[in-house]
Amino acid sequence: LQQYTTNPEKLDEFQKKYNLDFSKTDILLLTNMVNDTLTYAEMLKKNRGKWLYIDFWASWCRPCRENMPASVNLKKSFTGKNVDFIYISSYDKKENWRKAIQKDGIGESQNYFIENGNVSKVIEDLGIETIPHYLIYNPEGTLVSRYANRPGQGAKEELIGLMEKK
Repeated sequence: LQQYTTNPEKLDEFQKKYNLDFSKTDILLLTNMVNDTLTYAEMLKKNRGKWLYIDFWASWCRPCRENMPASVNLKKSFTGKNVDFIYISSYDKKENWRKAIQKDGIGESQNYFIENGNVSKVIEDLGIETIPHYLIYNPEGTLVSRYANRPGQGAKEELIGLMEKK
């Protein structure tokens, strides 16, 4: 928004109207199911030492929801193998997000709701242009697959291959 107008009154109007915080564009704020807030970087740090398969999705996204049964099966296939599955909802409503988590059977996973996706550069920096979108991080916290395969469409083989390369 700041690149499209230099009018301070207009920026202020949009900031108030859409609850935008331009000071937080370099962080991605996440809220979990019990309303604790942390940044994307803090979430990665908290999970260091594990492989991470991160799913960016939304309750209204049909392909996202259609992939959930395969995602649940993928998670089961990695039980006890040092892989965590993290679901991050973007451009959603909290009430719909919570209902979808229960309906799709992903309540036992780490679930986060993006609070500032409309102003955060992190989404752009990660290369996320559409959802569903999947990322894989190694145990050191390095992003090793920016465009990971979907569950049921090569994700298992990709994870196994990356883990064996380690």
